[in-house]
Amino acid sequence: MPGWSLEVQADTGALTEQQQTRLMRGFGRWVMVNHNTATGRTLFGVPVEDAPLREAISETLDTTERVLRSVLSDARLVGVQVISAEDRDAELAAAGIVVD
Repeated sequence: MPGWSLEVQADTGALTEQQQTRLMRGFGRWVMVNHNTATGRTLFGVPVEDAPLREAISETLDTTERVLRSVLSDARLVGVQVISAEDRDAELAAAGIVVD
């Protein structure tokens, strides 16, 4: 996967498997969703191809907020981080996910 990723963190509270599935499908493309039941926070890993940083961040945050609101009315965004392709691929490999 070329490019880089944005990691967006949100306070979501407890999530059912159905809600997690709806969140993943709501993006309309591949995203990684990692939910921490102890903290009630959900992390979305969104790959970005060759797009300007400002545009990609704005679009990703808008999409994440729209998707969150469609599934959970009281969820809120709490942070965003830019991840290089190399770091993202290393994290995926450490989780046993092979990237072509």
